[in-house]
Amino acid sequence: MAAAIRPLFEDSPWLAGKLAGRSFSGWGDVIDVSEAVLLEATDADRTEVLRSHPRLGARQEELKKRSEVSWREQGAGRDPGLEVLEELSAANERYEARFGVPFVDWVAGRPLEEMILVIDSRLTANPSSELSRACQALIDIARDRLETTRGED
Repeated sequence: MAAAIRPLFEDSPWLAGKLAGRSFSGWGDVIDVSEAVLLEATDADRTEVLRSHPRLGARQEELKKRSEVSWREQGAGRDPGLEVLEELSAANERYEARFGVPFVDWVAGRPLEEMILVIDSRLTANPSSELSRACQALIDIARDRLETTRGED
């Protein structure tokens, strides 16, 4: 199950364990069930799932090795420049210090410099609410990835 859901949800053993042994009518159903599971999950479990997602703005070679899908969504090798990467890294550090997870949001072509402002705008959120928001972003990303994959057929 972990290998099957990886293109949609990255490497998430906890989520794979929750989905294992279930029957699904298709990939859309997998995403719908995943959403329901995440809605019922504890903050500790949500944290585990979110930690499986790669860091926004990770080094390109590291990101491509870990997740080619995330690599494509984050710009597929385009260089936003050292200043943007340094600002993004600092924003990520602030976010991770506050919430204990990497920032997760639907990026798919959005400029990385735009994401710095988004990260900073989330720093005042209630931690439990932010974990819920980030998990919803995981679901939105999975739906987008499924649609993108269907479009490639």
